[in-house]
Amino acid sequence: MARGGGSGGPTPPSPAPPSTKAPPFPFPSSDYLSQPDGTSHWHDGHGLGNDSVQVRKWQQQMKNRGWSISVDGIYGPQSESVARSFQQEKGLGVDGKVGPQTWAATWNAPVT
Repeated sequence: MARGGGSGGPTPPSPAPPSTKAPPFPFPSSDYLSQPDGTSHWHDGHGLGNDSVQVRKWQQQMKNRGWSISVDGIYGPQSESVARSFQQEKGLGVDGKVGPQTWAATWNAPVT
């Protein structure tokens, strides 16, 4: 039986869940991707190396999900804004930082 009240047209498909499982969060659970914040827990990609690789990985996944974001390996104002909007949309704590919970949701939460 088709859903949708008998309009006769095809039922639009539900949004597909992301196709990949989240990679493990790449830092200690107290750390996060963020702009510098006066602690020793932020990783913004400016030091290049692993930080930049992980920022780029998160940015690319957000772009894959349909967000308008540059994939440059630097966690700047645009990345923070996208993170805040994503956190709000998914009912996460909204702080603009990508910690373990936001990281996992980036891959595991349904695309809406």
